[in-house]
Amino acid sequence: MQIYSTLPKKKDFYSFYAKFGRGIAAGVIALQIISGMTEGAAGYLFMYDSISFFNKTLGTAAGILGAIAIVLAVEIAGIRFFLPLSVRSVLNKKFSGLEAWMTAFAMAGTICLLSLSGIASWNGAKLAVDVFTPDPVQESTIKADSIHSAKIKALSNSFASDSLTIARQYDKLVQAEINAFTAKIKAAKADQKRYEAKERITGNSFVSRIEAAKVKAAELEGLRSEKVAALESEKAQQLTILGSRKKRTADSLQNLYANDLATIDFNNSAAIEEIEQAANKRKNNLAIFAGIACLLLSVVGVTMKEIYLHGSGIQEEVEPTEWDYRKGIVFETFQAWNHRFKTWAYGLIDQYNDRTKTASLPTLRPIVYDRSELYGDNVIKIKREDLEEGDRGQVLFISNPILTQVKAHQVNKIQSNVDQDLLGMEEKILNYVQVATDFQKSNVKPQAKAYQLKADEVIRLYLERTGGSSTKKEVADFRKRITDYLDGRTTQNPFVEIRRKIGFIVDHNNPVSNRPVKEKHFDSRACDHCGQMYEPKTWNQRFCSNKGEDNCKTAWHEKQHGQKFNPKQYHRSKRNK
Repeated sequence: MQIYSTLPKKKDFYSFYAKFGRGIAAGVIALQIISGMTEGAAGYLFMYDSISFFNKTLGTAAGILGAIAIVLAVEIAGIRFFLPLSVRSVLNKKFSGLEAWMTAFAMAGTICLLSLSGIASWNGAKLAVDVFTPDPVQESTIKADSIHSAKIKALSNSFASDSLTIARQYDKLVQAEINAFTAKIKAAKADQKRYEAKERITGNSFVSRIEAAKVKAAELEGLRSEKVAALESEKAQQLTILGSRKKRTADSLQNLYANDLATIDFNNSAAIEEIEQAANKRKNNLAIFAGIACLLLSVVGVTMKEIYLHGSGIQEEVEPTEWDYRKGIVFETFQAWNHRFKTWAYGLIDQYNDRTKTASLPTLRPIVYDRSELYGDNVIKIKREDLEEGDRGQVLFISNPILTQVKAHQVNKIQSNVDQDLLGMEEKILNYVQVATDFQKSNVKPQAKAYQLKADEVIRLYLERTGGSSTKKEVADFRKRITDYLDGRTTQNPFVEIRRKIGFIVDHNNPVSNRPVKEKHFDSRACDHCGQMYEPKTWNQRFCSNKGEDNCKTAWHEKQHGQKFNPKQYHRSKRNK
């Protein structure tokens, strides 16, 4: 549709507020841009946070779609459609009938969308500030860590060097004492051996001297052990003192390091707190401006613009186009695809069905004798006593009601004269044509067409079997004759002509054909002329009475053709054809 605005009817009002009206329109657009940015930020961040946990790329796409959707819903639908409609409804007093319902729904939609705008802008402003707020400058602990590590390393190296020096000094002292006492012990043991040898040579006794030498050697060994133990103890004391000194130094370094870290942490916390305070202040300011001020100013601006248009007498006129009455692009596209798909699918089905070969005709049962209970009264029975002398005991049952004249003879002659396949074909043709006619009358065209094709296939086989022409035209003409015969539009049985041509039915003057047969009973039906119910004697009888000058058949013929029925003239014309 195309929307036009009429010329102002109140020019004084229009001229006085003209500049103001244009300013309002520009201001509303600017306010909508600001509000739309915060709303879009809220929609983007909400959708991104919800989806990015599973897939970041998908989260980004969802965020963009969410931002577009909320801006279109609030700024376009709410500010541009629902709000102006609500204001116009109030100004034009649309409070009765269906207009009251439209006004109520417009106001409800306006309230919902404006509330959504305020909430989204409020939260979006805060989220936008969080996103764009810079991170506070954080002091790193790398320098303090490096200094502390270097001091600890130097302390460890100093301790190791001092410990090694002390150990080496005491090891030398111990070794010197051991060497000194070892020489003295060797001298005492040498005196002991010398006295022992002298005692052996001279035979004199040096026991006291030998014992004195042993005691002296033992005393020297004990004194050596004491000296070594004293030195080792002194060495351990020195190392312990060195370790204690190292521990005190390490604790002092750790305390200095902890103080440095605390100072750094305090400075970083102060920086974070300063940034957060500034961010909260900006959040509140932007949320108030975009979420409340811009929304209220937009509502005021749109309302004043509608008042200006109403006061100037400017109205909107709608001119429908040809597209306004269509169902819509998406709906009609789907319909076109659906129609195209069905056309293609059913076309394939029809092609497949057309290529399907007709099933071969079933072989009929052989002629049965003396079993009337299998057929009941729906057959023609030739009585046994009416057959010739040589045919006694042979009874023929025929289930086709069209065949009213059959030559009863011996079994081998009947089987040679009667083609059982043709009987089956005739029954199939009658069934298919009758079903196709019923479907056609019920306006079920696909099924009617299917059964017509089946009937045409059997008719083609039937005509070929009987030596006739089986072209498309001949098949269609034969089917039409059968349809006319079944509907009562003609009394000429199309099968009778075929049977006469091939010698299927004998002459009516044959005595065998004129023998009495069992009467066939049919259900009661209404006369085609007078409508009275009667019991027909043949399957194709249409009138209740066929005798007398004023019978229903002659009366119906006179009504249809405008002249009395003349059987001789009728049969003569049939023969001339």
